[in-house]
Amino acid sequence: MRHLRAFLLAGLLLPLLDGVHTHWGVLSYREEWVWKMAWWVPWNFGLAGLALVWGAPRLEALLGLPSGPRLPDRIALGEAVLLASIYAGTGVFSALGNPAIAVALYSFLGVRLIWASEPGDGWYAVIVGIVGPLAEALLSSTGEFAYAVQDLWLVPMWLPALWGLAGIMIHRVMRHHWLGPPEPAGAGG
Repeated sequence: MRHLRAFLLAGLLLPLLDGVHTHWGVLSYREEWVWKMAWWVPWNFGLAGLALVWGAPRLEALLGLPSGPRLPDRIALGEAVLLASIYAGTGVFSALGNPAIAVALYSFLGVRLIWASEPGDGWYAVIVGIVGPLAEALLSSTGEFAYAVQDLWLVPMWLPALWGLAGIMIHRVMRHHWLGPPEPAGAGG
């Protein structure tokens, strides 16, 4: 059930944020379907949600990270709203240019890691901050979508910081009951 919830939450909610990027001209799809996005976008985000739910406990076991306590509703919701606001901001404020957005996001990521982190946040920020942009760059290389300004191998220079901030939220929200009880590292294959 946890996997289905992750697939549905990611596949239904994250394309709405992606729509902010398409509507503000941050990126475009080769073939638009609805809300200026391609038909495969909800499926792509849903599969990413599945990968995270499956991979997070394995990553934590591999790195020897302690499982934190379940987040209170207000904290989990706050994490999600914070990331959604930052994500939307990269579209709404795109006219400021990629360097200004990059400075803001990397600064906020640094502040978050130095003064407001918990064990494991740094690992999630680094791993997700590398894997996310690489996956986007590889997908973009197929010609299915493109960022308007590509500073860093087919993606904007601020994208690793956005993904790093997403990594922190993922680390924290994975412990929340929205997805159901966490799966032990050895379960499910």
